[in-house]
Amino acid sequence: MDKKYSILHISDIHKLEGTNYEALLQSLLTDRDSYMAVGVPKPKYVVVSGDLIHGGNTADEIREQYAETKAFLTRIVNEFLEHDKTRILIVPGNHDMSFPHSRNSMVSEADANKKQNLDLFWKGHPEIRWNWKELSFYKISNVEEYKKRFDLFRNFYNDFYENERTYPDDPISSAECYSFADDKVTFALFNSCKRLDHLNDTADIDDDAIVSVTQRLRTTYNQGFLNVAIWHHHYYGAPRETNYLDREVINKLSHSYIQVGLFGHQHISQIAEFYGGDLALEESADNQRVLLISSGTLFGGKKELPDGYKRQYNVIEVTPQNGEAKIEIHVREDNNHNVESKLPIWHPKPISSTASIKTIVKLKKLEDKEILAQILRIGQENGDYKSAYNQLKDIPMTGDLYQSIRAEVIRGIKDNRFLLDNLQPETKNDYMLLMACAERENDMDAKRRLKEDEQLKAKLDDPIIKEMFDRL
Repeated sequence: MDKKYSILHISDIHKLEGTNYEALLQSLLTDRDSYMAVGVPKPKYVVVSGDLIHGGNTADEIREQYAETKAFLTRIVNEFLEHDKTRILIVPGNHDMSFPHSRNSMVSEADANKKQNLDLFWKGHPEIRWNWKELSFYKISNVEEYKKRFDLFRNFYNDFYENERTYPDDPISSAECYSFADDKVTFALFNSCKRLDHLNDTADIDDDAIVSVTQRLRTTYNQGFLNVAIWHHHYYGAPRETNYLDREVINKLSHSYIQVGLFGHQHISQIAEFYGGDLALEESADNQRVLLISSGTLFGGKKELPDGYKRQYNVIEVTPQNGEAKIEIHVREDNNHNVESKLPIWHPKPISSTASIKTIVKLKKLEDKEILAQILRIGQENGDYKSAYNQLKDIPMTGDLYQSIRAEVIRGIKDNRFLLDNLQPETKNDYMLLMACAERENDMDAKRRLKEDEQLKAKLDDPIIKEMFDRL
């Protein structure tokens, strides 16, 4: 049985002055009813790919914006994720960088040797910046202050997750990685603002950040998981633009077991495919495609929106299978003629002759024994035999090994109520367990169902089963 889930992908929130998050939230809930009515599952994960706020010139202004964002995202978690904050994944964007910290870390080099600074600048010296307004060089003189550019984001992040999930002390050279065994998906979270500040808008992801999660991604890839990377910046720009990610970064991610990339920044929802290898080679783990999905601005206005575009966000359906994941991307677009309306009116964005884009991402295909061993590990290592059983239910297997592992998983479940509601009986032992659970819980409905079960009646030649059946 295919087990489908969906991801709500939002980015570049950019709440306009004079608008409020309640109107935005209600518009998203109304739209959820619309796409669920045509069979799209309710989002199980939420991805926020940067630019949570507009940013500000003072720390107090930035904190105030984060306080509003925290309240909004908390409502998103409550309404979409049943209060489970572990299933919302958040990365910062360029607007989440603290301009006050950036400015305070630099000094003017107006009186310095301009030729020397020019040489250093063109060589990519990490501490030299050019200010176009003043036509002057600046130098990062206080490196510790410069490293605090994301401290206000970190404070928001830790406060939002109530310190159950904490932002890295060094978000440039390290990344976060979260796996969800039920859906066999891993999210790797990157800060794409390696050297970004108020005088440098160039995007980059540090090699060390990629390395910090590669082992984890290798492990989940080999377990047949879908590995999804989240960052902020897009990967191309106009000739005079510099505020984008070099495609070489995508190549590095593709060779670090990433199969899907979610990002924003360009304020346009787009879907593309990056081929991270030699076209002459057959696609393999070392020569992998990366599905690239960008989201538009969720609540920006004319200043943020490119000409001819409207507010947009994505709902991404994922159907994981052994060896591949079917992906369907629904681009949702604000149909309001006023692009700065306080209340967006979301509709499917027409894409050619369809309302969605469908594609397939290749995963590592596992042998049956690998799948069963992996499911058993979920119970043994995490004590989560319920999740292990739910995964077993969804795989079409038979045979002695399957029955052996299934029996061990069921033995690990000590919750009578869960067994009565979820156990699909296949053996005599299953029926005996269900009858015992019904007795312990004194569940009259469960007893009645068992008394009426024709397959159970066919097993009454077993004296133990008959005795338990009669007691019902």
